[in-house]
Amino acid sequence: MPNNGNQFRNRTVHWISELIDANDDGFQDRGLYQIDGETIEPIRYQGGIQEVKFKVRLPDIDPRDYSDSAIYTWKVIARISDRLGNNSSEFTNEINLLWHSIALSFDAEGVLGSLQVDPMLADLNAKINHNLLDLEVRFEVSNGDDEIVFSGNGRTETPLHLLLQKAIVLLPGVLASNIWIGDTKCWINPGPHNAERLHMIRCHASGNPVNEATRIEFVSPGDPYETERWQRWLHTALPNLTCTVRGREHKVLYYRFQGYPYDWRLKTEQIIDQLLGAENELDDETLKHILKDKPSFRGEQGRGVRPPSIKTIVKSLKPSCPFLDDKVSLVGHSTGGVVIHGLIRRDGAEDVIDKAFFVGAPFLGALKAYNAFLTGKMDLLNGFIGTNRFDSLILDQDKLLELGSNLAILYYLAPTHQFPYPAAKITYQDGTEKYFNRQHVDANEFMDEMIRLAELHQLKKLTKNGTHWNRNLADAADTFHRTCAVSPIQIELDHCIVFYSSEGPCSTIGEIRYDARDSNRQNNFKQKPENRIDYVLSGGDGTVPAESLKGGLPPSSWYEVGANAGQRIDHVSIIAQKELWLEIARKLPERD
Repeated sequence: MPNNGNQFRNRTVHWISELIDANDDGFQDRGLYQIDGETIEPIRYQGGIQEVKFKVRLPDIDPRDYSDSAIYTWKVIARISDRLGNNSSEFTNEINLLWHSIALSFDAEGVLGSLQVDPMLADLNAKINHNLLDLEVRFEVSNGDDEIVFSGNGRTETPLHLLLQKAIVLLPGVLASNIWIGDTKCWINPGPHNAERLHMIRCHASGNPVNEATRIEFVSPGDPYETERWQRWLHTALPNLTCTVRGREHKVLYYRFQGYPYDWRLKTEQIIDQLLGAENELDDETLKHILKDKPSFRGEQGRGVRPPSIKTIVKSLKPSCPFLDDKVSLVGHSTGGVVIHGLIRRDGAEDVIDKAFFVGAPFLGALKAYNAFLTGKMDLLNGFIGTNRFDSLILDQDKLLELGSNLAILYYLAPTHQFPYPAAKITYQDGTEKYFNRQHVDANEFMDEMIRLAELHQLKKLTKNGTHWNRNLADAADTFHRTCAVSPIQIELDHCIVFYSSEGPCSTIGEIRYDARDSNRQNNFKQKPENRIDYVLSGGDGTVPAESLKGGLPPSSWYEVGANAGQRIDHVSIIAQKELWLEIARKLPERD
């Protein structure tokens, strides 16, 4: 067919990022974005924005004059190439089952096409934050007599980079949340005055703290919470993205860590309420402390702390992270994992969270909590010896025994109704033995029997300083765990991973053991009755029994850290493993 029309060769095709920016303010005021020195076009990806647009400018022609489909036929083919993966895919505005479609529109300068993002990425086997995409466009316009009026082709000058920054909110274990009351750091504070400071963190029988925290502070960066190193690991496989503003080059992070210290004395439901709360307005001073490498939440003018919600954290980060997703990914270590386990079952969680990673979470509880309640022994040094950070940690046993009755955390971390192991064994004076299970047994009925036996056999440590079992807190914890067992998860199950590890077959507190036999005396030295409550060791990570580490989600979500290398990794050290963070990095770009 003869071509009587105008030819437009080698036209520049422009990605139009400002048309899909969720904030509708473009990117031109944010400086020049580059990857390894090459200028790129960054486009913010999010679930609600599912297309990218391009424009082919046509000088001396108003394409609107040719937009009447009854007279003119437009044929446009866009070829997308992935520079890093060497894959390509074609789109067209024609109805063709082999190609994805382009939606066309026109203005005075040229023709605009829009492409659906997710089919494009799927065809290219590409991922958010990873790939550089080039675009070539061929087009021709014909009239009703099938004569080509004009045609042309073009390509983009700069590659497209689909970009989504993500906040990773880390809820640590209790050792990483420092609690201040007034001007006194009460937890965690190594040293000889620990007992006096521990007394300040006591709680009422309701579980509410006697003294509100005036500051809650994330532990100083370092072993095991080396967030800077983790951030580097997450960026290992990603392009080196920078932004040049006023002649100065700045590194742009795809992932931003945000530590979330919390008052672990509260009931777990109260911590969840804080995280899912409304968006708050923060003054500059408050914001400064939240966004530090060592974040802290502070009460105003001596009042108790009002921790920020997830929505508030996202809002606070956006000025420094212009491509930030509205949803965060949560990482919960130890007790933090228990909080997240309940949080992802709450209505509204899906609006602020898209992924959840559990690290050493005691889903079904740990017998260590019973041991702490019965004896006041916390064994906090387990996993920290050699780190030089907690070697001087001294916890007063009698003080912890006294405080334990009203500390909600002991009840929430105690074995749940699904705990699969025997929880206790008693050896009577005649040598007979009896096992006690927690599974399918009411928490209060179980502990009533434990206390009765302890008193019967004069295991007096239990009742010293008025220690008693708080039935209301036990009921609250039981309700929480039973709700978690039956309530549906509000985010995609595929977006949850349970990381666990093993320190060996005999590394973790197993069943509590009561021994009432007089034969416990050795070498004519009488053992004190307090020391007759003991325990046996079982498999686990040194703190949590093996099955409890995996009990919260189905096997498809389990990941054992260190298994391939045959490593023994304890409850504290697992959070600092490179293998764990590389697996999280693999999971983060996955889309809904």
